[in-house]
Amino acid sequence: MPHFHRVRDLFEESKCCEFVIEDTLPDLITWSSSSDDFINDQAVLVVTPEQLALMSKKMTAEIESWPSKYGAKFMTLMVVLESGKSIHKNVEDIIILHQLDSLFNVRSVHNPLEIYQLLYCMTKATAEKHSKILRQEVLGFEGGKRTASSGRDAWVAFLEMFFTHAANPLAKAVAEKYPSVSALRRELLRKPVAEVFEDIRVTVGQPPLQRTFRIGAESANKIYNFFTQDDPEFLV
Repeated sequence: MPHFHRVRDLFEESKCCEFVIEDTLPDLITWSSSSDDFINDQAVLVVTPEQLALMSKKMTAEIESWPSKYGAKFMTLMVVLESGKSIHKNVEDIIILHQLDSLFNVRSVHNPLEIYQLLYCMTKATAEKHSKILRQEVLGFEGGKRTASSGRDAWVAFLEMFFTHAANPLAKAVAEKYPSVSALRRELLRKPVAEVFEDIRVTVGQPPLQRTFRIGAESANKIYNFFTQDDPEFLV
């Protein structure tokens, strides 16, 4: 499909991940992220509506063949539609029934930019998968009891709520310097808030996407207000 050339250009410009088109029919897209947490067990199968209709007639056999064909645990069928077209309802009904028992998604796209945006979002979501699972383990409840593996894990997970970007690395850095609520509160009451966090820096990602984050004034003030206010009606 010629429009893949434009999709490849978009990925090279963004440098968000590697993008490979396998020499298969239908076309198979595989990709890998620059994130250390990326789980490389997914693939995207790009099909036309006609190919999807043929596939739906033998859907069970098709699904069973994916692991050996593509070496992926999770597949996404990307259906390239012409403007104003949609997937036929009968085909859609068959696909939905099989999705109840199998690990695959179906997405409709109309142009190279939509293909790029979808793959970009999938890369980001997969790269964040590990930290989300870890956060659920730390903050989750089971049988009415918190499942945190340790007090430090719970402290780090609690601090994450104050940050928008690089939440986990920043929270870990704060917990490393101030290992308890009392230690942090004592410093917040003793020093100007800017000085409490001024030497905390974290670097995330790999070149060329590597970025360094610090604790900005907004996050610092939220932390200060939360840990120093005695008024229960105060809005943090």
